[in-house]
Amino acid sequence: MSDKTIPSLTAASSADGTELVHVVQSGNSRKMTLTQIMALKTLIARDEGSPLTTNMTGLDFIGSGVTATQSAGIVQVTIPGGAGIVVKDEGTAIATASSINFVGAGVTATSSGTEVTVTIPVSLSTNISAAADGQVLTYDNASSKWVNVYPQLRLVAALPGSVVSSSFVFLASLMCAGDVLRAGLTTGRGGMFASSLKCQVAPTANWTCIIKKNGSSIGTGTINAASTTGTFSFASDVTFAAGDILTVEGPAVADGTLSGPMITLVGDRKA
Repeated sequence: MSDKTIPSLTAASSADGTELVHVVQSGNSRKMTLTQIMALKTLIARDEGSPLTTNMTGLDFIGSGVTATQSAGIVQVTIPGGAGIVVKDEGTAIATASSINFVGAGVTATSSGTEVTVTIPVSLSTNISAAADGQVLTYDNASSKWVNVYPQLRLVAALPGSVVSSSFVFLASLMCAGDVLRAGLTTGRGGMFASSLKCQVAPTANWTCIIKKNGSSIGTGTINAASTTGTFSFASDVTFAAGDILTVEGPAVADGTLSGPMITLVGDRKA
């Protein structure tokens, strides 16, 4: 076999690593395979310190916004940082954050895919409907909820002993602007507060008192014979102006048996 220069040799086909190459080691001619030579400059790809491959032939950088450039044999990879999360208070941005921590009693946050669901429990159980100026919250034990009502108007009167006079006045009140007596003489949502009429000793016959506004009848209260608890007849809401006078008068004919009449009228104070 005649000597040939390297440029004059026939080009090799695809190499598999077993090919022999002449090398000089410590002044002596030696042979090496391509695999041995490649092992001298092996790149090891790692993920968080754990090797992925020891026979890497290339790197491919992928991902939104990732770019790779090379200059003079140096490859530069640019991985853009996250834009962050814009935190808003009632629509107004207050900060750009990389994370959000939800705190508070009973607050939970769960994730599914890219969506995070935050659950904030409501400890105050309310049933607010058609709220109006001047109303307040009051607790309704029947519904176990806080409801919106007007402040309560309460008029109370009692007459001890027997009633001997006719058409006697046993309640009189100077009303304020916006005072209202509701139909049925109840107040609060669902009529949670109700007026009452009672006596200590029952009448012999049905006993009826008259509820008046400025001297004109607007309703009645009746205690039936042999009963100590009465009922009202009050068909519609009645609103008072400042200076109006509300009175409750006994019947034209006194009942000689009835004793100790008591009345409580409840309404709304809207002023």
